[in-house]
Amino acid sequence: MAVLKTNLCFLFAFIIGLNVNAQTINNGNFSSGSTGWGCNPEAYNPESTYGGTSNSNIVAEVDAEAGLCQNVSGFTVGSYYAISFKASRRTTCGPTFQSVKLNINNNALTANFSRNGGGFSWGIETFYFVATSTTHTITFTSNTTGTCNLVLDNISINLISALPIELVDFSAILKNERTVDLTWQTASEKDNDFFTIERSTDGKNWAAIQEIDGAGNSTNLLNYATTDLLSEKGLYYYRLKQTDFDGAYTYSDIRAVSVNNSTTELTVFPNPTNGSFTLIPASKDAAPALYTNVGTEVQSSNYSVSSTEDGFIYDISSLANGIYFVRTGNQTTKIVKH
Repeated sequence: MAVLKTNLCFLFAFIIGLNVNAQTINNGNFSSGSTGWGCNPEAYNPESTYGGTSNSNIVAEVDAEAGLCQNVSGFTVGSYYAISFKASRRTTCGPTFQSVKLNINNNALTANFSRNGGGFSWGIETFYFVATSTTHTITFTSNTTGTCNLVLDNISINLISALPIELVDFSAILKNERTVDLTWQTASEKDNDFFTIERSTDGKNWAAIQEIDGAGNSTNLLNYATTDLLSEKGLYYYRLKQTDFDGAYTYSDIRAVSVNNSTTELTVFPNPTNGSFTLIPASKDAAPALYTNVGTEVQSSNYSVSSTEDGFIYDISSLANGIYFVRTGNQTTKIVKH
């Protein structure tokens, strides 16, 4: 799950002021030179070498020949962190536009930051990520050729909080030829402002299609649902973006839905039902499985299925009232039990 940069300098000051639960970066201010750092670090010159004012403050330059990397342990998987540092370009050295890539392994974070101009000037960079491992490798590499690039200092990682939401499930299920049912469930929410449904046709370029209000703060199990009406056939990707009141955000895992060229839909009747329904699929093989409204397969021991000449009869009288789905191949149909 990738979390992008936000321009919240006041939040950085707040985090540093708290200074609690910080994951320890060894020698983040380079006062001991390159100690603790790998990837051929250049961390032995004072900032005045690069155009700064201090003759004693040791900093690190990241360019095509010198990188920075360090293994950092002590993370809690699923918790929300901020990595912060100062960055500046060198004075009158290298191209006008200079950039660095920041990577935190195990799919925790990939981000780029840059400077455009000719003068030395410190600025604070802050990026947010969710820990996917108890140990992460933090790596800075140059996106600019040559030996003149950005200078870094005061690198730190701080725990923001546990995840703003505890997402139990996020599902995207094709209801019929052109309708996708999107459902998700949260076990808890903290300062949750809203959700955004994003859709993509290539898994890379995303567009926001709907926004749903969050609960703010909750410790109850909450269910959310919406639909997306599609105009064309193809493969569609969906993800859920959750945004806090302070503007920070996280993403869910990606779900894929295939809309094929078939115009044949599953036939279900009666629907709604109070106990049983008949399903006639496009081709009669095994009886399609039954799913809950959050995408969990219902155990077959909790309902019965009998075969007819054209399809199947499902007896779901023992199941709780609510919304269910039957799915076969790329065909999915919603069943309402009341």
